[in-house]
Amino acid sequence: MRIARDSTAAADIPAVGCDLILGYIDGSFAWSDEDWALFPGKTLVRICVFSDRLDAQVLDIEEGNNDAAGAVPWVAAKWARGETPTVYCYTDRGPVGYRISDVRAACVLAGVREPLFIVANYDNIPVIPEGCIGKQYANPTYTGGHYDESVVADHWPGVDLMPDCVTREEFEAYQRDVRETIKAMKRQYDPIAEKFPKHSHDTSVPKPQL
Repeated sequence: MRIARDSTAAADIPAVGCDLILGYIDGSFAWSDEDWALFPGKTLVRICVFSDRLDAQVLDIEEGNNDAAGAVPWVAAKWARGETPTVYCYTDRGPVGYRISDVRAACVLAGVREPLFIVANYDNIPVIPEGCIGKQYANPTYTGGHYDESVVADHWPGVDLMPDCVTREEFEAYQRDVRETIKAMKRQYDPIAEKFPKHSHDTSVPKPQL
């Protein structure tokens, strides 16, 4: 698992001790290019509050922004682009209309594949709930600063690049093993083949002797 931080003010986020930085690309707290540049070497995650921003990786579902029904067009559009959408919302302890179950129900009603989820539950327990990609577990009360902290999966589709299945060295070693296996099989079966005559391709029926 990895640590992610977000804030309405980029300069308030301490970069040390986290792996990912989440910031806004629209709305009242949209970050500037200078804000994003504060975090070299970090994985940057773009959050939108309006459902027309398909260049974001996460849609914010909370009071004053989108509700569960408002998430559906954005989720559908992201899937249609071949991208994996993530929705930030509350657990089912949150207000009606902004909970994970509300978003799921809205997607089912619209016949849209559900997104990945980061859920907010400020219990200061960095454990990702089943069925989610992350959990925002600490607000300023727990972090001690003007930022929130989340725990997210080691691989986040739609944010991280797909990991390589094998390295080039591993693939070349596999090829060598296959060639050696084929050679060993030929050595094993060639002496057996020599004991039997090769089949003739002549399928004609010999004439009877009169």
